[in-house]
Amino acid sequence: MSTKMDPIAYYHLNRKKEVQFFKKEKIGKLNFVSNYVPVIDAGGREYAYLNIPYFTSETKLQEEIANFLVTIINLNAFIFLIAGIIALFITNRITRSFPLSVKK
Repeated sequence: MSTKMDPIAYYHLNRKKEVQFFKKEKIGKLNFVSNYVPVIDAGGREYAYLNIPYFTSETKLQEEIANFLVTIINLNAFIFLIAGIIALFITNRITRSFPLSVKK
């Protein structure tokens, strides 16, 4: 564990006031992505910066993002299907109450 922070991440968070900063880093032969975020106190002041490393490979990260997007799309399709069924049910209930016109 280091007590010092990456200077580029510090610049982006402290000077540019970014909410988070991602950076590819390497320790020996280990490549990983670091996510830097500010820690904010109750008064709204930044008092520390947190580094969250992602040790999974970039392809695994992209697979997880793709799976998440597919799940959201499936959930939306299911919600639209349920909304369509409910709309059909309500429409049928409303139209049944109309009197039938009789031709002479």
